[in-house]
Amino acid sequence: MLFTLLPIELYLIFGEPVALLKIAGAIEAVHIPVVTGLMLYLNRRTLPADLRPSWFAFAMTALAGLFFAAFAVIYLISQIAPTAV
Repeated sequence: MLFTLLPIELYLIFGEPVALLKIAGAIEAVHIPVVTGLMLYLNRRTLPADLRPSWFAFAMTALAGLFFAAFAVIYLISQIAPTAV
């Protein structure tokens, strides 16, 4: 019920479904690097040595997180000042 009423209320408050999708995109763009960083941190701190990902997998995941962080910054700048990017 909550997952039905909440989007309807948000639509009635803001009235622009495209604006809501832009907000959701911004949240997701920022969320991916945070989750990547936390996952890497927890994997190194909590997993036993035998279960930890290899250094190559760790480095590639970190590189992907940095890529998405750069993408998130570009995306957020484009939403704040569309003519700047």
